[in-house]
Amino acid sequence: MPAPGEEVYSRAFDVQPGGSFNAACAMHRLRLNVGWACDFGNDLFSQFALEAARKEGLDDSLFRLHARPLRRVTAAASFPEDRAFLSFADPEPKFSAGLRAAVKARTKVAYFPGLLWGEFFWLTVPYLKALGTKVVMDGNSQAETLENPRVRAAIGQVDVFCPNATEARALTKADTTRDALNALGELCP
Repeated sequence: MPAPGEEVYSRAFDVQPGGSFNAACAMHRLRLNVGWACDFGNDLFSQFALEAARKEGLDDSLFRLHARPLRRVTAAASFPEDRAFLSFADPEPKFSAGLRAAVKARTKVAYFPGLLWGEFFWLTVPYLKALGTKVVMDGNSQAETLENPRVRAAIGQVDVFCPNATEARALTKADTTRDALNALGELCP
């Protein structure tokens, strides 16, 4: 990585939609009936992702368009052993597309692309579970740990929790991935 004042040129460059787009596309390509609840702004990055979703043929009935920027941008530097990220996100809408979708959609599985434990989670997950919906949650977070009792409780409510190894170790403060998985398995077997 460059130090302050230095510049490094990479061998390649690309711009791709990412995040929950990847999961929605993968499920769609497997011919699963995917409903992707997503908020898009009027900014360049939102429009780029929206165009890619439509080109992919994703159902846009759960998309919600906002007349303001709603940027979620990550610059990733890839290395053979891992990658590094620099991210930015505009403030989320008070009531997200996911909350609206949870009320009207009927699905067998609901996928949450990040570690959720706030008001949105507690408004939607009990409702989804009452409908018999399986809840799958990714482990991507902003430096949360199991020391937060609400994070522990949220992980205990989902049917499948799928952090990557780095996220699992950070979340549990464990030295090894095995220890992290054991700690998380006590909450969400």
